[in-house]
Amino acid sequence: MAVTLKDLETLVQESQQFVSASAADIPQLLTWGARREAIFARLRGARFELRQGEEPLAIKLIRRILELDSSIIARLEKELGVLEQEIIAANKMRQFLSAQSVDNTRVLLRRVA
Repeated sequence: MAVTLKDLETLVQESQQFVSASAADIPQLLTWGARREAIFARLRGARFELRQGEEPLAIKLIRRILELDSSIIARLEKELGVLEQEIIAANKMRQFLSAQSVDNTRVLLRRVA
């Protein structure tokens, strides 16, 4: 088996781990993404060749990677939506606290004066 097929098999395994993980590990996700990009850059390269009989397995592995990518992307989009809602809530709370702080300062200044 060519190194490229081993790389594809490893990428399938890593992708499956992301799909089954309870939460995204950002540093690990970045490493995985860089590795994935490097592998696919090699596949797009002009000098990429498979040995005789390896093409069906390579196609199967690439299709599986793309299926897993779809699941990973959907999960990350969901997590991003949750984070966006949390950011909106935090901004509203910050605005509320800022307004409360201004109102409390006015009350304090009235009491002092």
